[in-house]
Order: sequence, then structure tokens, then C-alpha cells
Amino acid sequence: MEAKISNLLHWLSQSENFEFNNAIEVIDAEHSGRGVYLQVQTSLKRNDVLISIPSSYQLNFHSVLYHISKFNKLISISNVTDEIANDSEATYTKDPRYQAYSILSQEFLLQLSSFQLLCLYILAEWVLLPEWVLLPEWSTKSSVVSFWKPFFDIWPTQFELGSIPTIWNCQRSNELTEYYNKLIQLLPYASLSHMNRITKLVQADWEVIHPIVDKWNQMFKAKLTLDEQFNKFLHIYFIINSRCLYCEIPLKKDSEDKIASNFTMVPLVDFLNHSDTIDKYCYPQVNPFKKDGVVGVGQFMIRVGEHTYNQLGEQIFLNYGPHSNDFLLNEYGFVIPDNKWNFLDITEVIIQLLNKTCSKDKDEMIKLLKENDYWEDYTINYDEISYRTSVALSLIVSKDFERVKKFMLGYITEDYFIPKIKSTLVEMLQHIILNSNNKISSVNDLIEKNEEQIPKRYFENIITIHQDYIKIVQNHLNKISDWL
Repeated sequence: MEAKISNLLHWLSQSENFEFNNAIEVIDAEHSGRGVYLQVQTSLKRNDVLISIPSSYQLNFHSVLYHISKFNKLISISNVTDEIANDSEATYTKDPRYQAYSILSQEFLLQLSSFQLLCLYILAEWVLLPEWVLLPEWSTKSSVVSFWKPFFDIWPTQFELGSIPTIWNCQRSNELTEYYNKLIQLLPYASLSHMNRITKLVQADWEVIHPIVDKWNQMFKAKLTLDEQFNKFLHIYFIINSRCLYCEIPLKKDSEDKIASNFTMVPLVDFLNHSDTIDKYCYPQVNPFKKDGVVGVGQFMIRVGEHTYNQLGEQIFLNYGPHSNDFLLNEYGFVIPDNKWNFLDITEVIIQLLNKTCSKDKDEMIKLLKENDYWEDYTINYDEISYRTSVALSLIVSKDFERVKKFMLGYITEDYFIPKIKSTLVEMLQHIILNSNNKISSVNDLIEKNEEQIPKRYFENIITIHQDYIKIVQNHLNKISDWL
């Protein structure tokens, strides 16, 4: 890995606008994986620049269009592809990308989301290009490599990202599918819901880009099957998903898919590990007016936050957002013990209680909750039972529609309903603890039967989530015992 990091730094240093603070270093540590650490006895203070990456070395909607247009002169977009004419890469007249990218129309490319475009482009440049240049007609062109290869080389492997539940759910022709299905059954409701949502996005994006992949397969007689290519796409999808940083993309700022399009991928920044503390360690900044070659989104910088770094060997952290472990597991593949942003989504439990009422009451309750925007999204964090959870539970237990309506409007406080819902709430919370303990026990049984086919961290992540659930619920049970 040291050689790959060295190559990455050399590649980036070709731009005079690249900066990597000489007091920090990327280190591959056994206990925490790759991270960025203070390696010089100095003091890094608020607003000091840690990392600064120019536009031309960021992967995003603009830079990908720029590089595709090098091989397809019909792609011409103002302020995106204007600088192509004198680019030296155009001299590789036998580069297979001329043929491959010729089938991509400007209209097709512009209607893609950033996720779809980057997945398609990275699949071509990272996975398929090496196959294409090994074909007999390209065998003499061993110098045909992607501009982005130094960046690709430091990305996580399929093994490293393998703890993400959507990968368990979507991988094709995998001998471990049976094990993965058992793990999925042990996920809590919030994780399962998140996994199902991302699964739909993955499948929808593949439906958009796989016709292009099919055409490339016909052009170059690809050695990988379509299922194998899908698994590569899945890997790429989560490399992007776990490493993209919010950034307004001019071509996409008014699109309907803002979340799936306004991001950039920035070398070195993806080595910064997550802390659940917000606005302390460091923060991102984009200078849209500072360009470097490609007309892109601007210079992307990481600056020091409120925390002063002055301890040799101290790790540099970046907060990815106020995310629970259910979110972190599904988006990044890791969890944090005692994560302060953890919460339980007990929507499934509330609906089960609702289903036990008579059908007439049930229909009226659902109607009332939906009409007043109190349907679903019932949560509990360490300190509070959410207001919407209290409303739904009070309605189900009391069946007092008029008073619950006043409760919704704030005319009645929850103190009125506490005596009425206390026993049901205690029973519900005890059931949640029992359920989590049962799932922890089932996970431990799987570990014993696993025979090292699946990395232990997959199991440990699920156990951590359930253990933290138990801590949250137990805290509320302790509070309830103090209620009048």
C-alpha cells in the first residue's frame, strides 16, 4: 500500500495546485486500517489547510464528461469540454476507448445521474479497459491506461467493502448467498429498511447502464459474464457511495436527482476516518473560482476545525454526518460502539400493536395518523422517545381520538397519556430487548458455524448495533421506573 500511496502523491503533485500538509501522513494501521495521522511535532490550528485537491484530479460529473469527450468529439459542452483540442491523449488513435465511447451520445450522458455516469465510466476505465487492451488488436498498446489509475489503485477491495448489507443482498452467483441471507434476517428494522432502499437504487441504476455494457461486450468479446460485471458494478457503486463528498455540480444543480448527482470524489480525503463528533476535527471547503486545467467544480480543501492537532501520532478525523450505526453499516460498512447518533426505528413494533386492534379502530387510527403526518418513522434515541412515537402509542392504547388530536396540536402534553401507556410501553421496550438478545444469540450461533467463510467483523457489526439498542431501551426503562 505504501507504494500505491506514493504513486498517488506523485500523480497529484503534477498539479501545482495540489497540497498535502507536510505534517501529516497516510498510514495503514493494523488496528484501525488506513488513516491520516500527525507525523511531525507541530501544531495544526483552525483553518490550516490539510489537503487541497484541484478540479482536474477530482472525479465528478464534469471531469468524467471531459475525459469521455477526449475520445468522442461529438461531446461538446460549454465550460466542460472546451479545452480538449490540444490534449495529448488524443494521439492514441488505437485506444479502444475511441470505439467504446463513440456509442455514448451527449443527450444520453447528460440525462444520467452522477452516480450512473461515474459507475459506467469507472467500470469502463478500471474494470473493462484492461480487458480491452489485452485483445490482439490492442496488445501492442500496453501504455493504454486510465488517467485515474493511481486513484483507482488505492480504492478498497471487494473484500474490504463486503460488510455492507446491500452487497449481501445483491451479489449474483455467490457461493455465500445462504450465509448472507441469514445475516440479513438478523438485521434490525432500520438497517433492513435502509438496505432495501439502496437495493432499489442499485438495481435501477444498473438497468440504465447495462445496455451500454452489453454493447461493449459485443464490441470487445468481454471475458467477464454479465453477472460478474454486475458484481464489479456493485463494488464500484459502494466505492462511490462510501467516498463521495457533497459538492454542487453546475450541470446538475437544478436536476431532480440532487442527492444522487451533487458530489465529487477527492483523492486522499477518502483516507480520513469518521468521528461521530460534529464540527470539531476538520471540515471541507470548495473554492469554485479556483480551477486547474479542466473547467470543473473548483479546488476541494480539507481544513482544520476547532480542534488543535499537536499530539504526535494523533489521527485526523472527518465527521461524515450525524449518522446512526444502521446508517453507517449500510452506507460505509462499519459501526461505532456507543455511537451518540444511534436510534431505534420502532415503526414495525408500533404497526404490530396497531394490527392487534379491531379493524374499524385500526382503519380510523391509520387515517388520523396519515392525515396529520404522524404515520411511520417512529423512533427512540438514548434520551428521548420521539413525539410522533408518543402520539401513535397514545392513540393505539387510549383510542381517545379527540384528546390525541389535541395532543398532536400541543394543547395536551404527554403527561396526560403517560399513566395510560406506561404498561404497554414497558412491555414494548422489554420485547425489543428480548428480540435484540435473541438476535445476538443467533449471530453468535452463526459465528460458531461459519468456519471462517465470512469475516468475523460482519457478525460483530450486527452484534454492536443490537447491543447499543439494548442500552438505549434499558435507559428508557430506568426512566419509566421513576415516573409517577
